[in-house]
Amino acid sequence: EHKDNVVPKRLYDEVNVEGADNLVKVCEEKNINHIIFTSSVAVYGFTKPNTDESGPFNYYNDYGRTKYEAEKIYQKWYEKDPEIRTLTIIRPTVVFGERNRGNVYNLIKQINSGLFLQIGDGNNIKSMAYVENVAAFIEYAIKNFKGLNVFNYVDKPDLTTNELIKFVRDNIKY
Repeated sequence: EHKDNVVPKRLYDEVNVEGADNLVKVCEEKNINHIIFTSSVAVYGFTKPNTDESGPFNYYNDYGRTKYEAEKIYQKWYEKDPEIRTLTIIRPTVVFGERNRGNVYNLIKQINSGLFLQIGDGNNIKSMAYVENVAAFIEYAIKNFKGLNVFNYVDKPDLTTNELIKFVRDNIKY
């Protein structure tokens, strides 16, 4: 369950945590030994730039908490038989792309509307990931990874909000 305003809040637990429980049960019943879980950098909460996979968990909302709890469920599943099982956890940053109507889409739409009002100096850094790049990485992971793997996923370079706004204004027209 991915949004900041999910109601009722128990849906985060039902989808992310109970969903992980259900998935590992089915994998055990069907002798499936390879799981790729798309978690989120939300498990880190507000953190320092360039935090790597060993960064401290400091989630600040139910989304980050339940992604963290789901990761623990998958890791417990993996640890039951690490010689045979493969677990890849991918923690993408904000994902955007075709048919996505999330934060990046809304930002682009506001900029193109001509009514965009920027708050602040715009020097904050925005990390993003294009959905097709994330999908290609998942496909690569399916074919190439064994054992336990954890990756933060972001497309580089990171942009400041000012750079992103300029790029949208110069290149994207609805």
